[in-house]
Amino acid sequence: MSQPENPSLDFKMFDMDDLNRGIGEYIEHIDGPVSRRLAQRDSLEKLIALSKSRTLPKKAEVVLPSFVRGTVVALLSDKHVAEAASLMDWYLGRETFHFQDSLERVRAFELVLRERFDDYAEVRGR
Repeated sequence: MSQPENPSLDFKMFDMDDLNRGIGEYIEHIDGPVSRRLAQRDSLEKLIALSKSRTLPKKAEVVLPSFVRGTVVALLSDKHVAEAASLMDWYLGRETFHFQDSLERVRAFELVLRERFDDYAEVRGR
C-alpha cells in the first residue's frame, strides 16, 4: 500500500483489542477522575467551599477568580441568590487577590451582577 499524499488522510484501522482497550480507558477515566470531580461538586455547600479553596500553588491566600465568579453566576442562574450574595461578600472582603483580579475589578463584577440579576440587587440592597 502506498503512502497517501496527505498524511492526515492516513487512517489507522482498529481491531477489537484496540476498541476494548479504548473503552476500558474511557470507563476508568469516568470512574476515577470524573467521578471524583463530580463528587466534589454534588451540593451547594461543596461547590461554594471548593470555589473558596481553589488557589494558586504555593499561594494559598490567592483564590482563582474564575472559580469564585463562575460559582456566583451558577448560583444566581439557579436562583440561589442568598448563597451568591454571601459568596460575593466573602470575596469582596478579601485582602489579597489573584494577579488577574483586584478589588476594583471585583466591585465592577458585583455591579454587573446587580444590573443583570434583579433579585440579587434586592438582596444586596441595590
